[in-house]
Amino acid sequence: MRDRASYTSNMTERFRAQVRRRQVNLDALIEGPLVHLDDDDLARDVRAFARNLPDVAHGDLLRAVRIAREIRAYTDETLQGSLPDPLTDEERKALKAEREKTFSQSGMKIIIITVALAALLQGHVQASINAGSVFASLLGVSSDDGLQSGKVWKLGAMNAAPYLAAALLGAPLSLPLNYWMGRRGAIAFAAAFIFASSLASAFIHTWYQLLGVRIINGIGMGVKAVSTPILASETAVDHWRGSSILMWQLWVAFGIMMGGVTNLVLVAATNALSFDVSMNYPEGSDEASRGWLALRLILAAPMVPTVLTMIALSYCIESPRFYMRKNTPNYRPMRAYEILSSVRNTQVRIPVFIYCTIWITGSER
Repeated sequence: MRDRASYTSNMTERFRAQVRRRQVNLDALIEGPLVHLDDDDLARDVRAFARNLPDVAHGDLLRAVRIAREIRAYTDETLQGSLPDPLTDEERKALKAEREKTFSQSGMKIIIITVALAALLQGHVQASINAGSVFASLLGVSSDDGLQSGKVWKLGAMNAAPYLAAALLGAPLSLPLNYWMGRRGAIAFAAAFIFASSLASAFIHTWYQLLGVRIINGIGMGVKAVSTPILASETAVDHWRGSSILMWQLWVAFGIMMGGVTNLVLVAATNALSFDVSMNYPEGSDEASRGWLALRLILAAPMVPTVLTMIALSYCIESPRFYMRKNTPNYRPMRAYEILSSVRNTQVRIPVFIYCTIWITGSER
């Protein structure tokens, strides 16, 4: 009984100790990966790593890593006079802006625009798929023909095909594409698929032609849905990474809204607002002609945001992490350094980002 009571007491103390440790971290602060390295280990590790950045002076790299190890102290204005590696006024202002200003890094604007356009395209395609169902009777498919006719199944297949293709083909395909082509390359591949399928949709005559085209469209949607948030997260400043990823959902919803508005404008412009979903209009009639024109414009409309996405991609940077995966064909840390130099305003943080990324993933261990 005494042993059991002692065991129970020990377990209780352990649980209480765990609770106390949790309560200490009131601000949910997470220790950096370098805090447990002493100066000798850190200097040795940095010396070995410096071979990857031949254009960066070893002293500058070591100073940057030391600052990163104690970054909370360096961002505490009350401790600025007692730091071993004092910051310049420019570095201090840049570190403060990195935490407090949304657009503190000048190169982030084009990344945000690219991600927003790619997400808007995703939503616009979804709106185009939905609006196309209004004119399904022109393809010999209608939801008003009853379940026994088999036409409802065809309509469902046409509408579900892009999402099935995105999940079963596009998402898995994004892995090799990101491995070989990077985030920009994968998004460009997806945009090309969506552009080609949207253009082909404007020339379809049967439901199975549209089904095939939408499978191609879905592959592009799947690749883009995986690759775009990765680009957003890997290029964002630490403090804004969560917001950058959530930007995908925001702009997809905005794209759905804009797609709906665009579809309504196109239908009104073609005088097809009076098109009756339940009617089977004779081929060649005015109603059928207006309906076909509206359908083709709706299905081809995503080409516009696709072109805008491609233009933004041409100005957007590649994710620096793409060049920091050792034992891959694209392992070029110096290229990652050049990319970060064009985006970040805080030069002292650039080698640290590269060093910590490779250090955390264990590529240098």
